[in-house]
Amino acid sequence: MPAGYVEIDEEPVRAAEREAFEETGFVVKAEKLVDCYLDTEDPRGNVIVLLYDARIIDGKPATSAETESIGFFTAEEIKTLELAGMSSEKEIHDWIASL
Repeated sequence: MPAGYVEIDEEPVRAAEREAFEETGFVVKAEKLVDCYLDTEDPRGNVIVLLYDARIIDGKPATSAETESIGFFTAEEIKTLELAGMSSEKEIHDWIASL
């Protein structure tokens, strides 16, 4: 699941779309805000995580310095994947439940 930080003067929804493109090669339209979360375990300080549902509107899959592979998975397959970075089981569970 693409993730990242909001740049200065950037709207959070645009940051989500930018991060998705940078990490996957897909141009997306962020649509519904699924939920927001507080992460108090980041060593740099507290982080607010905004989880959006998004639709691919263009682009081709492309890896980046932050992404070693890209794939599409069913809800059942997602449950078996090892999580990386700041991803959390609750965020992924909530997103699947919102589908």
